[in-house]
Amino acid sequence: MLKRAFIFVLFALLATPVVAQEQDPTPYSHGLNFSPAAKLQFADVPSKTETLEEKTAREEKERLAACKRAKLPDNTPFSYYGYRHAEAHCKDWVKQLQDSVGEPCCSSPFTGECRVSQYDFAANMVEVDGMMSPVPKTVKRGVINGLEPTLVLVCASPKYRDAEGKWRPGTVYCIGRDAGL
Repeated sequence: MLKRAFIFVLFALLATPVVAQEQDPTPYSHGLNFSPAAKLQFADVPSKTETLEEKTAREEKERLAACKRAKLPDNTPFSYYGYRHAEAHCKDWVKQLQDSVGEPCCSSPFTGECRVSQYDFAANMVEVDGMMSPVPKTVKRGVINGLEPTLVLVCASPKYRDAEGKWRPGTVYCIGRDAGL
């Protein structure tokens, strides 16, 4: 009896027509159908079918917006995330660094955020959020044109408090300096 019921249910499921649902083209939707109001949050997310020309235009628009922000007063302390951040994007220092190291450092909290800082070559330390952070040998180093020779563009995580409440330096992901050094 149980076997007959199972076969009946299986046959019913197989006989049910499958109706194709319209796919939501919004990136990061994972097949969910968002309301039109909810889709507005994805308005600035590039389309998966973005052409090279559209991507270039979007990147240039973002760069020009960064240039506009770079003209505003910068009250961020030296070596902290945000210090000369807009200028670094406006002058394409971040792109130059990414191209020269071959990976997308400086692009998220997981790969570091950029800031202009100083590098102690003798001690192999870079200042991040007001603390000297060690630079492991594995850190990628790149070339940036137009940055003052005494400064570097560093991509790093912010400093943090350990379990004992002591401040610890952030992790350095990549460093860019002027080609003349």
